[in-house]
Amino acid sequence: MYLAKMLVLMLTTGCTVVFFASDDKYAYCATAAHCVKGETAQVQYDGKLIGIRWTDVDKEKDIAVGRAFVEHFPDLGAKIDRAKPGPADVIGFPQNKFEVRHADITGAERIIDGSEKDLLAIAPPLVGGTSGGAVVQDETLVGIVTHTTPAGGACVNGKCVQETIVRAGVPIETPPVSQRDAIIAAIASFLMHLWKDKQHAAKKILAAAATV
Repeated sequence: MYLAKMLVLMLTTGCTVVFFASDDKYAYCATAAHCVKGETAQVQYDGKLIGIRWTDVDKEKDIAVGRAFVEHFPDLGAKIDRAKPGPADVIGFPQNKFEVRHADITGAERIIDGSEKDLLAIAPPLVGGTSGGAVVQDETLVGIVTHTTPAGGACVNGKCVQETIVRAGVPIETPPVSQRDAIIAAIASFLMHLWKDKQHAAKKILAAAATV
């Protein structure tokens, strides 16, 4: 499924994987770490089996980042941001069947499998195969599904996704600087320049006075 510069596919292990960015050589993807069974994995796309090599697997936060050769994929460059409470779409392959499920992000899910984690809670209940799927709001990737729970599910939040991507060395674009921010930065630089000039002039006067 191709949506807003994202490609959501099914791993041959049965989980979901989200391709979110590409450069001249690789397409980059993320899934839940518990879906990773070795150093590599495969997905089927456009009638071909595509190999993925995992470059960062964080078992504690349950997120993994990998890469595949770009020649097999369209141009990718999804926007990644923090989630907010409210409606969302969960995209994955529950029971090996592609599905876009309308859901709600209800807040923070702190206790998963008996341990405390900083995750987002999703309702209604999710089913097996959704792990590693995309959580999307306003065509923006805001999370990766990591757990199913009796109440629904949980996902790694967008901030954690970004941190893992950067740690894995994925070349993602930084948000563009707005015109307002550029003007403020220019004014601040000008004022700092004036301040330094005044400090320099004051030092000259004090030095001259000291020689008198």
